[in-house]
Amino acid sequence: MVIITNSERIMAMSKYYQEGIETASREQIKQWQSERLVKTVKRVYENVEYYRNKMDEKGVKPEDIKSVDDLYKTSVFHGTPY
Repeated sequence: MVIITNSERIMAMSKYYQEGIETASREQIKQWQSERLVKTVKRVYENVEYYRNKMDEKGVKPEDIKSVDDLYKTSVFHGTPY
């Protein structure tokens, strides 16, 4: 039987547990999600012709997406992608 000390357990947990993320407020998480979404939409628009065409068809520009709330205002990313 292998006995794991408390300090070994803490070391193992610290590898995966990040207090700042794990204890973040809903508002902070939404802010992080919005920041990443804005960057992703911009990158996809600039680099993926399919989504650029879909967004252009709907009249949506990357700068129109400012938060996760804005994503659901469009139908660009809903439905069958093919």
